[in-house]
Order: sequence, then structure tokens, then C-alpha cells
Amino acid sequence: MHFTHHTFTYAYTKVRQSMHEKEGKLKMKKGAPWFRIYTDIRNNRKLSLIDSDDRWAWLCLLAVAMENDGMIEKDIDNISYDTRISVENVKKAISNLLKVKLLDEDDNHYIPHNWRERQPVSDNQALQKRKWRQRQKETQAKETARQ
Repeated sequence: MHFTHHTFTYAYTKVRQSMHEKEGKLKMKKGAPWFRIYTDIRNNRKLSLIDSDDRWAWLCLLAVAMENDGMIEKDIDNISYDTRISVENVKKAISNLLKVKLLDEDDNHYIPHNWRERQPVSDNQALQKRKWRQRQKETQAKETARQ
């Protein structure tokens, strides 16, 4: 399977639009509508040890983790539903991801390895965004003044 920019754009959109059916109500899942993915992913030794189906499952599991504070409940049927991957393939992928240590686990959850380091929660996101917007306005004002 070859991943393109459009594949990741699609994954982003799907995470953003993700819905969960609970007690007859549709409810948006918590978590950011995106997660960080680093350019060194293509050189990751652990990822090179698993097949492309398991790599896709890993990306889908990262999206599930993002919606659940970095935790993935150990419920294969729910994981299958959330990732849109068959139960059989989810079991295979999780087994392989645990073997290569891309996933860790506790009694009730799977946790992407180094999740907190790779997906830091910024307490200042709103402030950073305001500063970025201010810099953008200043840059545009300078460009307009030059014209």
C-alpha cells in the first residue's frame, strides 16, 4: 500500500468527523481532531518490521488514542469498529505492534509507545495561536505598506 498526502488528509478528515454511537445517541469523541506524525516515520526501524496493513492499523490506532487521551481500551470489537478494520486483522496488528514495541499495554488499555513525548499537550495553544495570528497580521501590514 502506498500512502500519499491525500491518504493522510483523508485520515485527518475521518478523525475530525469521527462519531461514536452510544445509548442511541451520536456523540463527538473527545480529543484533538489531529495528531502529530513525524517525518522520520519513513525511517522508523520498528515500522519497517511490520507489513503495510499493520502500519495502517497503527495509524488508525494513533487516531483512536488521540480521541481518548492516549489510551485505547482493550476491547477488540470496539477497536475494530473505531478503526474500520476487521477483528481478525486488528488482533494480528495489535500482536505485531506489541512485539515491535510500537504499543505498550496495561491491564485495561493499549498505549502507543512514547505517546506523551510524541503528542505533548500544550497548555498555551490558544496563546500560541493568538501570537501566530498577530505575526501574520503584522507581516501582511508590512507587505501592504511596501506596495
